[in-house]
Amino acid sequence: MEVDNQTRVPANLVERYWRRVLWETTKKELYWNKFIGEGPNSIITKMTDLKKEAGDRIVVPLLPKLIGPGVTGDDVLEGNEEPLMYQDFSVVVDQIRHATIIKGRFEEQKTQLKMRRDGRDGLSMWLKEKIDYDIFKALSTTASPNRQLSAGSKAENLLTDTDKFTASLISRAKRKAKLAGSPVNVTLTGTVAVQADSYIITGTTTEFTTELKVGDVVTVASQERIIVEVYSDTSAKVHMKWKTASSGNAMGCKRYPGARCNMRPVNVDGQELFVMVIHPWQERDLWADPVWYEAQKYANVRGSKNPIFTGMTGIYDGCVIHSHENINISLSGASGANVAHSLFLGAQACGMAIAQEPEWVEDERDYKNKVGISTGMIWGAEKAKFNGEDFACLKVLTGAAAD
Repeated sequence: MEVDNQTRVPANLVERYWRRVLWETTKKELYWNKFIGEGPNSIITKMTDLKKEAGDRIVVPLLPKLIGPGVTGDDVLEGNEEPLMYQDFSVVVDQIRHATIIKGRFEEQKTQLKMRRDGRDGLSMWLKEKIDYDIFKALSTTASPNRQLSAGSKAENLLTDTDKFTASLISRAKRKAKLAGSPVNVTLTGTVAVQADSYIITGTTTEFTTELKVGDVVTVASQERIIVEVYSDTSAKVHMKWKTASSGNAMGCKRYPGARCNMRPVNVDGQELFVMVIHPWQERDLWADPVWYEAQKYANVRGSKNPIFTGMTGIYDGCVIHSHENINISLSGASGANVAHSLFLGAQACGMAIAQEPEWVEDERDYKNKVGISTGMIWGAEKAKFNGEDFACLKVLTGAAAD
């Protein structure tokens, strides 16, 4: 009697192994992988400890800067702390799937191992391109009014091929990102009242709630406070107690447009950096700019192993520049000229949620003559929003003539 000494691996363990190999291979090849992290100091915040809402949405918390005045001298700090004002936004997740099939053993004449390797490579490439494309698509949605600028400050439909991407535009984008949180005055009608040792502000008109928002800075009797919650059309909570009672005061108010505060850079090896992704045609124009060309002679990053620098075009004015073909090109300029929609990104520009990592399923059919291999995952990516505004993504429009 012939003895079979071959080791048999259970089918479920085989699929589990190849599922892990598929996902690890895909992650290594993802363009956006260098920008993904699980904390608030990443361009893309990935959720792994997922709290799922009803339906197909997963909550991602955003962390804006603290902007409170603090206390001075011997003023009591206890009870006057500024809360971490996490703002949740939801990422819609959905299932994506794809499969490949080996036509038949006789036709293909391949070993099972080779079939699986080919399936892994093909599906991994598809998954990588799908995820990368979807993230670009999410970040490229219509920008908030204060999160967009263009070469020459022109309207998009007036841009031409001569409105090129330059080094000075990088600095301009950085200034806009950092100054986007500069407060603007907001006019409120009616009067307000506060009580000593109280966190509550009380208004006298119903226009209170339609005008006042979380993050606004209000001034009552020369005391500034930050709104942390709007209770009703006449009542809101602030982050510090009032020192004295006051009533019948006109309320001064300032609003921080663009997520109530400026965009936060990411900290890389002690440096605070933004990231900008431009189109290859914009990169071509950038290298033709003598200011950029000269700056790159002295801007090399030596010794750093941080992946944010991998594959970069260069660094200028605290911005790491990358180039990618998935940057959107539209025919929306003057007389249908090309317009490139490059992306200037800060911390937590995008939320990424994975509800189910990629699976690996083998399906034998036709009496085991044909083998199908499929993969699928449940995930989503969306541009982060705070109070309805883009949180850390600035769109920069320029002309971009084709080669």
